[in-house]
Amino acid sequence: APKTEAKKVAVKKAAPKTNSNSDREINSSNSSSAPVSGKARLDMNSFMQNIACTKRIRNKPMAALFEIKVTSGGKAQTVALLNGDDLKMSSRDKEIINIVTKSLRNSNYKPAKSGDVYVSTTITKKLNIPSYFCS
Repeated sequence: APKTEAKKVAVKKAAPKTNSNSDREINSSNSSSAPVSGKARLDMNSFMQNIACTKRIRNKPMAALFEIKVTSGGKAQTVALLNGDDLKMSSRDKEIINIVTKSLRNSNYKPAKSGDVYVSTTITKKLNIPSYFCS
């Protein structure tokens, strides 16, 4: 059986309030008048456990920006890479993005709240993916 090694992911939070795009994506079908308090957040432990590297991949370091629609139950409904064109990815880099995207899709999230009710929201998450991510 192949040896599984721990993988490290450096995560930087996007600068607060410079791009209010994620704040506008709040599910409009929610008729509650209470403001949304606190954005949905990725559970990093869950993310790390979901990474499934099957072989060593020589990728370059990338700062990938993902848009994630988080349900009120704390699961990812959709995960999309926003800056794929800017990354100029090789086939190896795309393999890593697919692994990270799948892990984000299967990870747990702390959902946003409106008053004391959990609501679906869309968040933007920047992940700094180191070179040789699967090694």
